[in-house]
Amino acid sequence: MILFLRRRKVPMKNKPILLFSLFLLLAMLLSGCSGVMSASSWSGLSVDAETAFLAGGQFVYAIDLANGLQVWKYPVKGDAKKVFFAPPLKTPDGQLIIGSGGNNHSLISLNPQSGNPPSENWVFDAAADRWVASPLVWNEIIYAPNGDGHLYALDMKGNLLWSVKLGGQLWTTPATDGELLYVPSLDHRLYAVNPETHAVAWIVELNGAVMGAPVVASDNKLYVGSFASRVEVIDTVEKTVSDLLETRGWVWGAPVLDEEMLYFGDLEGNFYAFDISGGELSYPAIKPDDAIVGSPLVLSDNVVVTTESGNLYFIDSKGKYRSQIVDGKIYSAPVLAGELLLVAPSESETLLFAYDLEGKQEWVFTPAKEK
Repeated sequence: MILFLRRRKVPMKNKPILLFSLFLLLAMLLSGCSGVMSASSWSGLSVDAETAFLAGGQFVYAIDLANGLQVWKYPVKGDAKKVFFAPPLKTPDGQLIIGSGGNNHSLISLNPQSGNPPSENWVFDAAADRWVASPLVWNEIIYAPNGDGHLYALDMKGNLLWSVKLGGQLWTTPATDGELLYVPSLDHRLYAVNPETHAVAWIVELNGAVMGAPVVASDNKLYVGSFASRVEVIDTVEKTVSDLLETRGWVWGAPVLDEEMLYFGDLEGNFYAFDISGGELSYPAIKPDDAIVGSPLVLSDNVVVTTESGNLYFIDSKGKYRSQIVDGKIYSAPVLAGELLLVAPSESETLLFAYDLEGKQEWVFTPAKEK
């Protein structure tokens, strides 16, 4: 039986120009006219112990973390129908999974150790729309959300095990608490999917669309930021929704939970540090300079936040901050790679900057010009 819990919608007060710019950008990325995304528009970044994997337009790059040199590029020649911008997913068995956001609706598994370019392990092409979010791997099953509204479950060889049709477009990576899968949709709902029955267990209605993955807490709570200018709390036992905090702008990136502290930013440029145990902000929201699109990154002494204007901020436990200027605009979340802090900007010839944990630049990666 599916439980559908409906909630009164709250009018969205803030509709920042940036939000429309971001949607316009995504619309162009996903446009059926060309399916082309330039490498300077939006990037997806992930790492393993030795390599950074950068999805940037028609290519995915592997970059040596030791020196910033290119290890390989996939494919050799760009294909206007294939566009990559979701963070590549490195699986426990060593595959690298990338999804095309172009007119070619392929989910591709690469062997990242196989050479330059890397070989394909398999290709899943049964979806009807684009891959905007990275999949989730759990219990040796790949759970891949697609723009066609389906959650696809694949085995590690790329074979379809099952799929379930949810409402709206799925542009967000699922999360799990070890029992259910939690999948937000652009239809303002969050779907709880039972991987055993392959069906929707229950649904809750949120106040706005969610772009960031749900944060799973240990107390049967989920936290999501939405375009309703708020962070909402879903009780997975009671199947209820409540407000954690009303924000000054719309929340794009996923909140980050560190013990009892929940960190998030909004598109008006405000940064929040919310103490869940105390039920209040640790300090008043701060506004470093510009829109915060990506999720924060928690370090031992600071929280790192990037802004659309191209600044990297280190924020301490009192809300005081210092900054580092990055060339270009930043929409993606910063990524920690050992003792390196990686930032992938947009509108820059340099696709990746590496800093030490104090903000000193170590190296940059600029791909060679296409001949």
